[in-house]
Amino acid sequence: MAPKIERVQNGVQLATGDLNVKVQFYSESIVRVVKWPAGGTPEKLSLSVIQKDIPKLDVRFAEDEAGVTLSSGQVKLTISKSDGSIQYLDSAGRVLLMEHGRQPLRPRTLRVKKKPTASSRTLR
Repeated sequence: MAPKIERVQNGVQLATGDLNVKVQFYSESIVRVVKWPAGGTPEKLSLSVIQKDIPKLDVRFAEDEAGVTLSSGQVKLTISKSDGSIQYLDSAGRVLLMEHGRQPLRPRTLRVKKKPTASSRTLR
């Protein structure tokens, strides 16, 4: 089945198999990526500050058989239609970061080993 692609403000939302990917440019150099399983929601609780007002930007969109490309003046992203992996490039086309295939989305439990003092914790 072909992936479902929807344009959103300054970005795109893609559904491929059991994975959803939403990419939005918040500025020429800031991109927010959210991934979630099918049947889930992109709304996430976050301890980081998330920009509420997204300015209108000139984000260019291109699509071919393999993927979707979004670019601003400074950053370019290519999203794979087959697995939702993303390649990040600078304005000169040099690879900054590349995801290697689809990683499974599954909850992880971290054990906290309690120490005698309440101020320190060790994660395993």
